[in-house]
Amino acid sequence: MRQSFTRQARIDGSQNPTLISDRIAYRLFFLALAEPRNPTPEQRKRLSAKLTLAALSGDDIDFIASALADYQERGTDLLRKHQPTGGSQAIGPNSTFEDDMDTLVSRTQSAIKARLAPGAFARLDRLVQREKANMKAMPFPQME
Repeated sequence: MRQSFTRQARIDGSQNPTLISDRIAYRLFFLALAEPRNPTPEQRKRLSAKLTLAALSGDDIDFIASALADYQERGTDLLRKHQPTGGSQAIGPNSTFEDDMDTLVSRTQSAIKARLAPGAFARLDRLVQREKANMKAMPFPQME
């Protein structure tokens, strides 16, 4: 079910974490964790630190790093594809861009879930759920 917003609607996860949908939470979580395809040792260390609470193996972290690098590249491609040109296409709450990003989030989440052991994915999901308290969800602005 798509989460919809009015112009003033904002969800503050510190006040109402359960109002932030998993779709939005995973989108924000993936964006916060994504590193380039071939991370430097420092970038790899940063990702491992961010995932510490999920208690994942090194192989799991390597797979997540690869999946999130792919997510970041595909998300950038989607932004370019949907960039408004001469007012012909707006990125807004009912746009194809948001649908495409939802699909990308879902595919990335499914790929990670398929590769990780069930217990590892459950720990990752609990981390995402906890992180909702640090998130703020706002509607896409209408761009012209």
